[in-house]
Amino acid sequence: RYFLQNNHRQLSLQKMKLFKAFVREKYQITLRNEQDEALIERLVNKSEVPEDIIKNILSMYRNIDSSSFVSENTLIDFHKRIDRFYKQCK
Repeated sequence: RYFLQNNHRQLSLQKMKLFKAFVREKYQITLRNEQDEALIERLVNKSEVPEDIIKNILSMYRNIDSSSFVSENTLIDFHKRIDRFYKQCK
């Protein structure tokens, strides 16, 4: 629905919601404050995904969340980063 409406921001926020749910279910980590270094460290250790990938996802999310407009390229880039996490996580 959001894709058909070209609402890339809403689609990105929905992707992040699913990502947070996945992290909560799989690792019992709730990502409330995306800048909490201790939480990021726990996620790095449990998922075995490099810290820079996780920090990149969280940084992109903060930018998307604070923007009123998100381009299609940003959405695609965000999707690729989250997808990379899913493929690499243990």
